[in-house]
Amino acid sequence: MFKSEIEGWEEVQKELDNFKTKIDKGIVGGLKVVNNELVVSLQKHIQEDVYDEYAPKAYPRRKNNPKFGRPIISEENMFPKIYKGTLVFSYLPDGSHSGKYKDTLSWETKGKFATPNADKAAEYPIKPNPVHGDDLIKRIETGKGYDWEYHGGARPFWQNFTKEQIEGGALERSFVKGMNETDKSLRVQITNEIKRENTDTEF
Repeated sequence: MFKSEIEGWEEVQKELDNFKTKIDKGIVGGLKVVNNELVVSLQKHIQEDVYDEYAPKAYPRRKNNPKFGRPIISEENMFPKIYKGTLVFSYLPDGSHSGKYKDTLSWETKGKFATPNADKAAEYPIKPNPVHGDDLIKRIETGKGYDWEYHGGARPFWQNFTKEQIEGGALERSFVKGMNETDKSLRVQITNEIKRENTDTEF
């Protein structure tokens, strides 16, 4: 029977195992950086594409009045999860607003004088039918579905955010940066080959 032995194979296997460990740690490190960058980028687009595009003329914005609810820019609406080398980043904005008509910006100077049964109307909710999650994102993105007259129209913050991350290459740059910061010996290179797999981010 023919039998052969390869000397040094155990050492090769050890080096492969060590390299795999480096890669696994680098991936986790890269995903952590990606997550942090996603939060910063999404908050930037909410500020620039939503808030800066329209200043409410009637209701008090929650960003400046947190007593009325959690603003859409809050990191508490963002839910990252890293599991087995995969990052799932979820954004679930809450549209609830606890303000009432007496809290509207012009109530004391004009609103209560022009509203029939003002004392009763003062206790009506400003936004009686709030939407949340994807429905709220769609409403802001398209400018459609609002149950009040004055709003900012279409403000595609989510489209701009995902385009910057995917087509703009920000996501890959963050990932590569995180891997190399975790272990400089990896020397991961940017390829600019990350593509959008589907249109789930479109409204």
